Amino acid sequence: MTRRLLIILVSTTFVAFAGVYSANKKDDGFENSRNGILLRRIGHNLLRSSGDDTSRVMPIQQFSPTWFRIRFEHQLSILPDSIIGIVNTSLSTGTLPGDYTVNVVDCDAKEIVYGFTVATAASNNAMPCKGRPLPTGCYYIDLRFSQAGAINQQKSIGYIIAAIAGGILIGAFAWNKKRKKNTILPEEVVAGNNGRIKIGQYDFYFEQHCIEWQNVKTTLTNKESKLLYIFAASINEVIDRNTLQQEVWGNEGVIVTRSLDMFVSKLRKKLQADPSVKIVNFPGKGYKLEVTV
Repeated sequence: MTRRLLIILVSTTFVAFAGVYSANKKDDGFENSRNGILLRRIGHNLLRSSGDDTSRVMPIQQFSPTWFRIRFEHQLSILPDSIIGIVNTSLSTGTLPGDYTVNVVDCDAKEIVYGFTVATAASNNAMPCKGRPLPTGCYYIDLRFSQAGAINQQKSIGYIIAAIAGGILIGAFAWNKKRKKNTILPEEVVAGNNGRIKIGQYDFYFEQHCIEWQNVKTTLTNKESKLLYIFAASINEVIDRNTLQQEVWGNEGVIVTRSLDMFVSKLRKKLQADPSVKIVNFPGKGYKLEVTV
């Protein structure tokens, strides 16, 4: 995988992560507002069950992602049967974790006067005696949710990001493989004796970076050798400019378009001794190494 492709992969993965993270933060804001409404509804229904239709539910307090407190403006009486049903019904429509503990706390004594636990596995539910109403007094309701729900949500986000990154990686690998399949690299050129490749009247030695014509050797630069090697693999065929640039300069990260034209021009001069060998330009397409018999 070329450096350029790697940069594209990393950049795309980062953009995907930022998109998922941003969307998740937006969803979090919406869900937090929705959950706040559900918790206030619990308080409102508790007041109504005690015969209070006028006093207010105070703003919901949140001490952590899993710990909430419902407070009331005035004293109230709580019936255990009612609070269990009200809480379960209200939370069943939200996205808060399904495992939670509810504690009714005396405001003055700071003591838990009633509580129960609801778990996804029914065998883990903990319900104390019902039917014993709590006397009218100042109470607040603490709800603590299982950490597993929050952790699972974080895991799901991680899975989404991993899936996106994996998809990009697989796609990039497939693209790179297809590109290599459709282009001929220097290693795939079949050479003659002693690594010699015949190009018209020239003998081309890729490993030695030189061409020979009538016992006269001309030295080639590394890039000139690569370029001529690719041409030699597809004699009399037009090779796309992008393919030439990628095969010769791809691993260097930065490709200057004029570099290709410059090296083609240099190769032309070094091959001009044989009139049967020409490098022909096809504007907007690429180049062709033309060899006439």
